[in-house]
Amino acid sequence: MKHSSKPLASVEYFDEVEKKKYLVEPHIPKFANFSKWKNKKVLELGCGIGTDSINFARHGAILTIVELSDVSLDICKKRFAAYGLNATFINSNIENITDIIKDTKFDLIYSFGVIHHTLNPKNVIDQVYNLLSREGEFRFMVYSKVSYKLFWLMMENNIKDIALGTKIICEQSDAQKLPCNIYI
Repeated sequence: MKHSSKPLASVEYFDEVEKKKYLVEPHIPKFANFSKWKNKKVLELGCGIGTDSINFARHGAILTIVELSDVSLDICKKRFAAYGLNATFINSNIENITDIIKDTKFDLIYSFGVIHHTLNPKNVIDQVYNLLSREGEFRFMVYSKVSYKLFWLMMENNIKDIALGTKIICEQSDAQKLPCNIYI
């Protein structure tokens, strides 16, 4: 796979993926504050192949993951198996989250770089508040196609044409299968 030359689903593969992700986005660990969520209920909306997910689990979060891509979720499950960690995995669209999760409140609802890809981001955000505990936090990040990450990826790949931005983002995304044609 494009994220690592190591054998897919090996610990070495996942370690390399994590190293690369946090090199490109070193702000994520501080933003997520993984250790804060020990023994707390965390809902991650969109996990890609689970780099942030695995860190919530490593730090003792009671983690539920909702991911639309069955391919990405399968890789995320393999990641958890490789490290001997647990989570609840749900393969579904986050736009219907309250149809899937009804009687649980979360201390943290976390989504990094996902919600802006939905057809109705406001609907997702409206539903989040029905799932938060009284003292819960909603931490999310959305980004623009023209961003620091895009410029970093262009520099790393020696690409000088910014018009290739969508193509670069699609090729370098954490998700294994991203429907890039809808963002062009």
